[in-house]
Amino acid sequence: MFPTVGDQLRETRRILADVVAPEVRGDYAVAALDDVLATLRVLEGAWDRVLPFLHWDNAQTEHLLDRTDVDADLAERIAAARAAGPPDPVDFAAVHRRNLELRALLAEVVGQLGPDASGVTAHLRDRIARYPMTATSSLPQRG
Repeated sequence: MFPTVGDQLRETRRILADVVAPEVRGDYAVAALDDVLATLRVLEGAWDRVLPFLHWDNAQTEHLLDRTDVDADLAERIAAARAAGPPDPVDFAAVHRRNLELRALLAEVVGQLGPDASGVTAHLRDRIARYPMTATSSLPQRG
């Protein structure tokens, strides 16, 4: 299907850069427009990798939620979330809602287990490295 989302983002960015930017005055307005252009550039290059990323993150987060060392209430809510099963794989909004639900449960797991939440730090590092909507990001590596 043409134009693609990427095509539309690229053209929007081009219009802002070529037509609007020369007319913008003032340091604050110029800086704001530069930020908008940078955001559009990231979206243009990454929008099509967000859904696969969410599928990967959901699967990894579900694996991290497979625990027996949390209280009964949290264990029950984790079981209910898992029983609901995955959403329609092409429904972005549903996959995103699932991601938010699983990550909220994982935050509760970490809250209960603290530093003993094995695997979570490694997952979060991997998640940051894979997140497609970030131009640059990194965490310090442990030696």
